[in-house]
Amino acid sequence: ERGAILRKIAAGVQAGREQLMHLQSSNNGKPLFEAAIDVDDVIATFEYYAGLAESLDAKQDRAVELPTDDFSARVRR
Repeated sequence: ERGAILRKIAAGVQAGREQLMHLQSSNNGKPLFEAAIDVDDVIATFEYYAGLAESLDAKQDRAVELPTDDFSARVRR
């Protein structure tokens, strides 16, 4: 679920990429090619953390290996 939310944010930024580039350029005085790099970095960051969240979600409710059989543990959300 967390990964899906982060991917939706990335998609929203991608959908408004051109507008965000122009806003970044006019607000900060950056050339458009630098603003494009910044916006693309935002998209990539949200995609990266979405992947991490999905990876962590896939590991939920798995047994945790412990050094002794006297205890047991499971990964929970």
